[in-house]
Amino acid sequence: MCHYVHLLNYLYLTILKMIRVIIFNMCSVDENCINENYKNSLHSTFNDLQSRGYTLYAVDNISVKDLNRKILTLGFRSFLKTPEYNDLYCVKDYYLKIILNTINHEINTSNILVVDLGDGVAVGMYNNIKICQRLNLNVCLLNASTYESFTEKILESILYYQDENKSIGKKTLFQKSINIVVPIMGDNTRFLRSSYGMERSLIAFGKPILSWVVGNLQIDANYIFVIREHLCRLHKIDKILESMYPGCTIIQSESKTEGNACSILLAEKYINNDNPLIVVNDNQWLQWDVEEYITDFLLGTKSHLQLITFICCGDNSFHYIKTEDSNDKNVLSIMLNTPVNEYALAEVYFWRNGKDYVKYTHRMNSQNKRIFGELSTTLVTNEVLDDIKNNILPQGSVTHRICDKYFPFREEHELKSFYQWYIDDKRDVRIKSILK
Repeated sequence: MCHYVHLLNYLYLTILKMIRVIIFNMCSVDENCINENYKNSLHSTFNDLQSRGYTLYAVDNISVKDLNRKILTLGFRSFLKTPEYNDLYCVKDYYLKIILNTINHEINTSNILVVDLGDGVAVGMYNNIKICQRLNLNVCLLNASTYESFTEKILESILYYQDENKSIGKKTLFQKSINIVVPIMGDNTRFLRSSYGMERSLIAFGKPILSWVVGNLQIDANYIFVIREHLCRLHKIDKILESMYPGCTIIQSESKTEGNACSILLAEKYINNDNPLIVVNDNQWLQWDVEEYITDFLLGTKSHLQLITFICCGDNSFHYIKTEDSNDKNVLSIMLNTPVNEYALAEVYFWRNGKDYVKYTHRMNSQNKRIFGELSTTLVTNEVLDDIKNNILPQGSVTHRICDKYFPFREEHELKSFYQWYIDDKRDVRIKSILK
């Protein structure tokens, strides 16, 4: 009987997550100059999906009347529905009306997939994706140049969103194309000698520091952890990480490397490709929305590398960035332990292509460029900046974005300050919710 109940619950949850409605964003489709092969591919895709039982909608930044005329001209009227309202003129309003209509048929946002037919780089396309994220809609991003495989890509997206999420990371429109490398290699002697008397990763404030750090990343991705072998053997840190991100890659190192840049290169065979790469240190916690940040970087900018920064008041234990002015997002140089402004570096780096990190790190290592005797990820940034100065890369290839709040985990008092803030912040949130 118990097994039967569990089976029913599983089937119920599976049905709840099933994609039943597909919304096509038609903003980038011009009925007056559409490529005939592209048009035929869309027709075939709509026909296939409709025959599989999906309900298809069209949205656009034009009136419903004009949208109906557009899809009629294209020959898609028998496939695509539009909301039965005349006062819609922007994508957001279309989405809201479709959501309202589908809720009446016991469909929620998890049952809806939005297919964006643009490339995501245009401002309009990027803004549409941001709207979808705010409405908690599943997104499939397609590029018009790959129209031959539209149906296949959409079905892959449906399977991705419907599949059970076994990790703590939120599923995103990038669908595990992003690699995230976290080196856990530091010398924790100061914590072993502190009142805690243990590895920093194992110190617990409600949960182990390791869980705070790794849980801070928030998104579904290909996680690669580079760990000292003794941490796995003595403390089973690899098992903790595998429980948080099933299927993650664990690379064990028997000895300490010459710096974080080298530790990350132990994952070279996994990251030396065109996939985006996030490099994160294991001694910090940020208040941020990773999905929003990485979406903005990959779809809202053309930069090769983005540095995550935080507001800091003159602490020379951090490194700083130099920009043209206080509002400029373009990074001109890295100032080591020199507070030239309020923008200090968090140890988080967004690379558009992992292969670039590999290339620039090897170049830096070959010239033995070090800071405090170590081959550092911070100095890899200088290699990219050198290419900008030499006109190999365009201006704006390195940018920065400020996180809401930053906590380093380098010293005992920093751990305590973070946890006290976290408790106070949660208390403030509860109080505000009560006052509402």
